[in-house]
Amino acid sequence: MSANFKIVSKKINGSSLVLHLSGDFDGTSAWELIDTIMVRYNGDGEVVIHIENLRNVFPFGVSLLENLLTETVVPFQRVLFVDGKRIVRGREGIRLFPQGKSPKIKSRCGCDDMCAECGCGHSKCSFNTVRSA
Repeated sequence: MSANFKIVSKKINGSSLVLHLSGDFDGTSAWELIDTIMVRYNGDGEVVIHIENLRNVFPFGVSLLENLLTETVVPFQRVLFVDGKRIVRGREGIRLFPQGKSPKIKSRCGCDDMCAECGCGHSKCSFNTVRSA
C-alpha cells in the first residue's frame, strides 16, 4: 500500500457509510478500500466514496477496484463516488478517479529510465543515456 494512502470512514444516519480517501491510490489501496467496505458496510443505506483528495492514482489500482467492486460486496446502485464536482452512482463512478495523475516513477539511479540498463535494475548504470544530444 502507498505509505500516504488513508481511508477515513464514518457512518451517517445509522446506516450509510461515508469514506474519504486521500493520498496515492494503488493496487493495495484498492484492496484496503474493498476490505473496509466489507467490514463496515452492513447492507443498509449507501456507500459514499469521496475521491477528491487523492493525489496520484495508478491505473492498476483503479482497474483492480473495478474488478473487486462486485454485487456481493455492495449493490452497485448503493455506491456513490464524489469527486468534489460530480456525484456518480454505481460502477460508472470509477471513471471519476483522476486520470493521468500517475507520477513518473524515478529509477533507483536517478536517470529517469533513460540509461541503457534500465530494464535490468540499473546494475551497470552510470547515467549512460540513450538520448541523442
